[in-house]
Amino acid sequence: MNSFYKALEQGRHISRCESWNKQTWKQFMAELEGKKVFVYGAGALLDMLLDRYMKNITIEAVIDTDKWKHKICVADYSFYASDKSFTYQYIVGEDIFEKYRKEEIAVVVSSINYYEEIVDSLMQKGICNIYIALIMCANEKEKVAIDDYSVEKYARESMELPIEHKKLVFRTMGRYCGHGRAIAEVLLSRTNDLDIVWIVDNATVFVPEGIRVVYQNNVRQYVEEMQTAGFWIMEHPVPKELIKREDQCYIQIKHWAAVTLKSFGKTLHAFRKEQVRVEEWERNGELMDYIFVGSPFDEKTCREGFDFKGEAVYVGSPRSDILFRENEMKEKIYGIYGIDRIIHTILYAPTFRVEGDRYDVCKDVLELTSIDFSSLKQAVEKRFGGKWEILLRLHPTRNKLPKEYELPQFVHNVTGYDDSEELVAASDIMITDYSSIMFEPAFVKKTVFLYAPDRKEYIDGERGLLIDYDSLPFDIAEDNEKLVQNIYNFRKEEYDRRVDTFMEKYGVHEDGHASERAAGFILDLVRGNEMEKGVCNRLCVK
Repeated sequence: MNSFYKALEQGRHISRCESWNKQTWKQFMAELEGKKVFVYGAGALLDMLLDRYMKNITIEAVIDTDKWKHKICVADYSFYASDKSFTYQYIVGEDIFEKYRKEEIAVVVSSINYYEEIVDSLMQKGICNIYIALIMCANEKEKVAIDDYSVEKYARESMELPIEHKKLVFRTMGRYCGHGRAIAEVLLSRTNDLDIVWIVDNATVFVPEGIRVVYQNNVRQYVEEMQTAGFWIMEHPVPKELIKREDQCYIQIKHWAAVTLKSFGKTLHAFRKEQVRVEEWERNGELMDYIFVGSPFDEKTCREGFDFKGEAVYVGSPRSDILFRENEMKEKIYGIYGIDRIIHTILYAPTFRVEGDRYDVCKDVLELTSIDFSSLKQAVEKRFGGKWEILLRLHPTRNKLPKEYELPQFVHNVTGYDDSEELVAASDIMITDYSSIMFEPAFVKKTVFLYAPDRKEYIDGERGLLIDYDSLPFDIAEDNEKLVQNIYNFRKEEYDRRVDTFMEKYGVHEDGHASERAAGFILDLVRGNEMEKGVCNRLCVK
């Protein structure tokens, strides 16, 4: 419950209204007669409210403004909701209030950061019986109540439970994607005796049969799954509150392919002078048993970025295997977005920028790059022939277009599509800026152009690079005019030669079977097979 303590330290429990600041749970309980009770906010306080303060109260609904949460069953979202009887089983929106008389509604606002805005919204609707959980908890004399719902507490309790050696917990960007997805699907095809758990943060995530989904915000269940799993297979660092047990195995699979451009982990946060994050990755480096890598350069940078001293396992890039199934992916992606099969496509996939004075959270990447879609379309049609359309994929952290921004008809917004590699496989050309996804189409000799209008500012100020930008095998443009010129001057034989030289220099040799090698390695571990010392050489992609 660190967010609660942080809120207290920052004084968020002291509101602008003196009467709110005096609220207590005793007052709340005394005023419930004849009221229908709602909880507003599926956040950090929900577990504690449902278990300790509202355990014997009938709750009409749990409300949240995030629409993606409306597909989550409350019992899946909160451990302590599993044995409660809810009139509405799923998290819902504010429109639920329309079914009730205003005077019979009582709302417990459980949001820590936005309770004042929520209260204002409710009062505008004529709802007056409003109670603020953060303030009532802060006024609660039994401060131990907060500790009862901490990650640390759950982790310690879970240590009493046995480790399930065939349980594998995956976490990949909060979604079902990346190397983890490719590895899991091979595991599912080879055996049915594994318990595969996927940690997600979005209710729209689809997983195949044979995989269990656990929502990260269902803190107790998430912690119990982690503490009792035989294997952690992660793209993320493991939270410091979790305790790695002696018989658990932690495999770091990262979220890039066999070579990456940008600094990451300890290296990145040292560049940004973020000492806390540096220490976080140093701790994770100590916990990791293996890292899956795809090249000697990948191993070198992972050892530096993760401060890792264990065994690097050369499997290749599991998520990139899909690139070797181009026709299948074209049929799939073109069908989803209604694109005629005779059309050629460009995938434009800019990376994210850090929030700040220039990169405001409300601004879109497009506002920064200002790429000219019309001149781009005209150039590729003149240079390569045929009809072309553009697939726009914003980074998952900047995934919403401004309402006033209208895309041309020939541009398809595919940002909501989870698997970026399937988009790469389906498209004919890629344009990006600094995203390491640039290397993946090059694995199968697809054409890549770089468009980087903020090149100096980004490289020098925001993100240190691991490879000299000018040494990349792709044509670089810093404005639309140069991008069009690079397209007109493109020569395939020269491009292929540059790509071959680059991949050879960095030791990258993808063959479409990386996920099979990774899954085989994991199955050997699960089955207790001893891995010979030469495992890295045996599994290395040649």
